[in-house]
Amino acid sequence: MNLRLLSPLLLLALASCTPGPTVAPSTPTPAAPPGPTPGAPGLAVFYGAVVMDAAAAPDGTVVVAEVNGASCGSGMARAGRYEMAVASEAERRGCGKAGDTVVFRLLGTDPGPAFEPQAKWQLASQPVNLSLKTR
Repeated sequence: MNLRLLSPLLLLALASCTPGPTVAPSTPTPAAPPGPTPGAPGLAVFYGAVVMDAAAAPDGTVVVAEVNGASCGSGMARAGRYEMAVASEAERRGCGKAGDTVVFRLLGTDPGPAFEPQAKWQLASQPVNLSLKTR
């Protein structure tokens, strides 16, 4: 048997048997955290029509929500409608917790609410439809 011929074949066979690069096992991606638990700190969301002097509020009118005298949220009127999130006590000191009164004002008006009705702060899974009008 010719060893010269065997040497290249043997090298080729040995090269194909050597292990390739090692790949570390992948770590599983952690699951997304669960959504908010009912009653957990969060937001109360209000939306609806906003009427001033019996007409739709002009675009750009800013409505502010106050709870216990603290500014806890605001929204801007567009096409006579507003939407706003009102912070909880856990998110902003002095803001809403279940049953607190939410007073809606025009930005810059003080004292007294500029809009009626007032609302009760509540953590809700759905936004609350509340139309506001000037007194």
